[in-house]
Amino acid sequence: MHENDDNTGRQSDDPRIREQAIGLFTFLHDLTELRSKTVRALAQYEKVLWFHEIPREPECHCIAWARSADEDASEVWLEVKKPRLRSPPRVPELLEPWFNPTELEDSSQTFPRL
Repeated sequence: MHENDDNTGRQSDDPRIREQAIGLFTFLHDLTELRSKTVRALAQYEKVLWFHEIPREPECHCIAWARSADEDASEVWLEVKKPRLRSPPRVPELLEPWFNPTELEDSSQTFPRL
């Protein structure tokens, strides 16, 4: 147990504890630096998306499109809301053997495979 300076519950100013705390935080900082790569130039990024490339869809908002003083003062630079996807139309019974139901629900596909 550590001694208290007074009855406030504060720890004493032991230099060993201070050095251990500094060492711990230095280690954690250095560990974080090893895990993340600092990018200093656009060419080093895997992909760059410019504001003019953002699709003008109802789910997307970009500060570059600001139309009012309220939007100009906003701290939000880019917002992309999750789109509300509609369910695919029901497949007629006659065509059901030709479709895989899992593929029909996969919105990443342009068309289901027949």
